[in-house]
Amino acid sequence: MYRRRFPYVVFTIPVICFVFQLLAGCRKSAAVQTTVVTGELRDASTGTLIPNASIQLVQYVKNPYLDTGAVQLVTKTDANGHFRFAFEGSGLTGWYVRAEPNDSIRYEIPRRVSIGASEHVTLTALQGIPARLHLIVRQNRSDMLLLNFKPAPGGPIDTTIRIWGFREPALLYRVAVNDEAKRILRGRAIPLKFVPGNDQPIVVDIPDMMQLPELY
Repeated sequence: MYRRRFPYVVFTIPVICFVFQLLAGCRKSAAVQTTVVTGELRDASTGTLIPNASIQLVQYVKNPYLDTGAVQLVTKTDANGHFRFAFEGSGLTGWYVRAEPNDSIRYEIPRRVSIGASEHVTLTALQGIPARLHLIVRQNRSDMLLLNFKPAPGGPIDTTIRIWGFREPALLYRVAVNDEAKRILRGRAIPLKFVPGNDQPIVVDIPDMMQLPELY
């Protein structure tokens, strides 16, 4: 008996077209294309532009929130807080731009860029506020000094340290030595406040590190 096959033909043609479109899209994603990204970096708290900050072009294989990514290019924002990238890449992996984190910058969410396009993005980050600590240690019988738990050479010192904060009410900066005889840390916790535009150093004069109380 004769059976009509026309419905099967009608169903098969769209499926074939979809497969060809999918393959064409994959080939386009795999192709290396020129991409131009321009942008600006703004402080997330104040909205002001941040000059002379390092901007990274990062390639993520997985998720930008789970993967550290591979830094491909680095540039700096100009005096007006603007930057530009031009690169060759494919769409098989994710390409993002972000502010490079360091002592004075905390970046926020990276921004994904579209491959093969010219795109303008606005990045946000928290810009640190500097404080200066003028630290004088007149006597230190230990061969090591701990500056905020980071080792430094022992002995007397007279130095100025730049410390960055991010609008915290106050930060405790700890200066300590290891009292090996009593197996304790002796030192002092110095409160620092971060005020924009304040360049006056905080002077701390310690006569003898071993005479300080136990530091908790």
